[in-house]
Amino acid sequence: MKSIKIEDKIYEKQFQINTYGYACQEVDTFFDEVNEDIGKLEREIADLKREITKLRNEKEALEGEKRQLLIAKTKLEANNHVESSSTVDYSNLQFIERLSSLENLVMKICDKFDIK
Repeated sequence: MKSIKIEDKIYEKQFQINTYGYACQEVDTFFDEVNEDIGKLEREIADLKREITKLRNEKEALEGEKRQLLIAKTKLEANNHVESSSTVDYSNLQFIERLSSLENLVMKICDKFDIK
């Protein structure tokens, strides 16, 4: 929208002076124009306020989506960590079971040959 400089328009306006003072029709016309310009500015301000409200709402919605995505990402990372940890734990458990069975086997062999 084109910016209107009402101040300039008001200060620069010059009325013709007739025998009775300023020409009433000219002054009325001028104030009608100023009134119209003020109305345009007020509508522009109202439009901009609505746009600001709309953008703020969109921003809040996007921030909410961002929070939800961060929560989902964190949950996925936690699940991946748990899955990888449980795989390592399971491998460790298998390793310990195998080590225990080998230890039992060694002890049997030691007992069989009376090795201490």
